[in-house]
Amino acid sequence: MAIPTNTTVDPEARAPADANRLLEPEVETWRAEARDWRLQYLINHSFVQSLLQAPVWKLLRPLRAARRLLRPRGFRASDLIPWNQLEPDRETAPGTWIATGPSPYFIVPCVLPAGWLRHRRQRPRGF
Repeated sequence: MAIPTNTTVDPEARAPADANRLLEPEVETWRAEARDWRLQYLINHSFVQSLLQAPVWKLLRPLRAARRLLRPRGFRASDLIPWNQLEPDRETAPGTWIATGPSPYFIVPCVLPAGWLRHRRQRPRGF
C-alpha cells in the first residue's frame, strides 16, 4: 500500500511534540541538578553518620547534655535564612521581609533532635 505524499500534518497536533523536543535539554539539566543534589545529600549524610558514631563524639555526650541543661538551644531572628518567596523590605527596619508569593518560608540551619518540638513565637507589637 502506498502512502500519499501530499498529506499535511495539523500544526496543532505537531505543537506538543515540538514543545517536548524543545524542553528536553532543560529537563535533562534539571535531572542532572537533582542528581548532584542527591549526591551532595548522600555525602553529607554519610559524614554526619560517621561523626555521630565516632568514639570522641560518644565520649563527649555528658558534656553536651550539661550544656543543654545550662544553656538550652534557641534561635534568634538573625539565624533565619530567607529561602522561598521572601524579599527584604527596604522601606522599614532591617530584618523585615515581604512575602512575594503564596508560600514564603525561612529555614534554620540546625539539626533537630528526634521527638516532639516546642515552638515559641513572639508576636510583634501592634498586632
